[in-house]
Amino acid sequence: MHACYCLLGLSLPHYVHRQARSFWSSITIEKLQEELERIQQFVLLYPAQGAGPYRTAAVISTQSLIQKGLAETLDHR
Repeated sequence: MHACYCLLGLSLPHYVHRQARSFWSSITIEKLQEELERIQQFVLLYPAQGAGPYRTAAVISTQSLIQKGLAETLDHR
């Protein structure tokens, strides 16, 4: 099982890199990782109204054009 995890860990970045190259042909794996790491999601908690549970809202950080393009390209695969 350990070998399967290792193989997945090695092949997944290369697969994502191949997909991302359809958006940006000269992107490196390192640059892809850097751009994707900068995309952040925040979960905001709002006080409960009455006896109900807390209300939540998920918000994604402001993205550069490159990050938007990569996210759209990788999301539709």
